[in-house]
Amino acid sequence: GGNHEDRPRPRHRGAERGILYRYQDGACHFETGYNIPPGYEEVERGRPLHATNLTIVGRALLERRTVQIVDTLADPVYAGKEEARAGNVRSLLGVPLLRDGEPVCVLALARSAVEAFTDRQIEMVTSFADQAVIAIENARLLEELQSARRQAEEERTLMRAILDNVTDGMALFEANGDIALWNNAIYDINGFPRDEFEQFRNIRQVFEWQARHGQLIGDPSDPDTIADTYLRR
Repeated sequence: GGNHEDRPRPRHRGAERGILYRYQDGACHFETGYNIPPGYEEVERGRPLHATNLTIVGRALLERRTVQIVDTLADPVYAGKEEARAGNVRSLLGVPLLRDGEPVCVLALARSAVEAFTDRQIEMVTSFADQAVIAIENARLLEELQSARRQAEEERTLMRAILDNVTDGMALFEANGDIALWNNAIYDINGFPRDEFEQFRNIRQVFEWQARHGQLIGDPSDPDTIADTYLRR
């Protein structure tokens, strides 16, 4: 008996294939796969997977945590034995990607041999899933923000086109007095210098400019009060 440190350590293989399912409308749908036999992929693409003990994805949805089936053919409840036999799928791991406790995706990993995934492997995959959720959420928020900006810009362009067809000088203000839009006629009619006016952000700046140039109707020493009265109308 030599030093036990010299003995070869058991090697644990990684997953040989994987599928990422997107959760939508109460079920999981095939999103993308790695090293999946074409026939098996066709089956997976054709069926939504619900929260049930019959599949690894369903169990991950049900339990909201990483779950495994050590042997698909020996598991009494697992319903996909025929597909597992055809696709040579024996050990399975199901990893839910959760946002605020609700599923976003489920990752299913498979081995062709009967070999349980170790605690360390499960910990690593679960950690990856947590990071993936953050990345997916950031991408979603970015898309929402960009979409909202695009919509706002389209609405602004449309409103400006409408305003520019009005011959009177017009400006639109937010409730707090911020300038939302104005048309080109406002420069000609009010004598506003374009370069200066385009720097204005609030109606108070407009009234202050008018006060400085003797154009303010009312007490020129108090443009703020005039602005408040205007905004209350």
